[in-house]
Amino acid sequence: MTDEKCLSEYQEKISKNINEVLSKKQFKEIFSFIKTIEPHFNDFCIIDGRFRLRTNDRTCVIEAEFDSLRNVSFAISDLKLSIKMLSVLNKNTDISVSVDNNLIAFSDQRQNIQFEQPSYAYLDNKFVSDEEMENIFFSNIDPNRPFIQETVHKTRLSNIVKVGQLLNSDSISIRHEEDNVNKGYISIADRARGSYNLKLKKEFLSPMKEGHYLMVTSAAFTVNKADLDLDFHFDKKDEIIIVICHTSIDDLQLHIYARSALLEE
Repeated sequence: MTDEKCLSEYQEKISKNINEVLSKKQFKEIFSFIKTIEPHFNDFCIIDGRFRLRTNDRTCVIEAEFDSLRNVSFAISDLKLSIKMLSVLNKNTDISVSVDNNLIAFSDQRQNIQFEQPSYAYLDNKFVSDEEMENIFFSNIDPNRPFIQETVHKTRLSNIVKVGQLLNSDSISIRHEEDNVNKGYISIADRARGSYNLKLKKEFLSPMKEGHYLMVTSAAFTVNKADLDLDFHFDKKDEIIIVICHTSIDDLQLHIYARSALLEE
């Protein structure tokens, strides 16, 4: 789907006047999600309750679906500021959400926070269509060459995030063990300052090419509050790995998609 078609559909959807009431749990879910993704996004945009946007660095697509906003479409820019404004609302009561062509408003019955609807054409993070997802990811998965299926426990993820911040790393590598292309480990390294390695519990489902490694965006490991399920596959044509991760924030399910080339040491 072209940007022009997305723009047309988005404008048609937000032109509708919609009013919804979120329970305190539903609002907390949305607020926690926005707060968690903020380091990786300038904008928050949903179409019919679905969030599916590329990160600022364009390295991956993050997807989530809000059942409570299934018929709602809107966008918010400047997430850092927006989070601070939304934080003043009373989290112990229902929150009303109203959307029209010009404004998106959140109200806790006494307080009201309003944001102007930004122009879709100027959003840094635009919605990724079903067609794009199919063309970029799903149609290219080689069903005969799964690569990694592993669950990384949230305590290990916390360590990965902590070391990544200490070493100022925006990517994480996956490598095979010396002289064994069937076993691997996750690594964050800075030659001048140190490294962190975490062995994968399971063997690769298809061996990694000897002397090669994989670089994965750190966003795939940081936008979560729970365990992270890795579901990596080889591309049908190239030495590309299709990176798919599943995790959650409270009861909200997140799906992360990226593509990464095998690199030679």
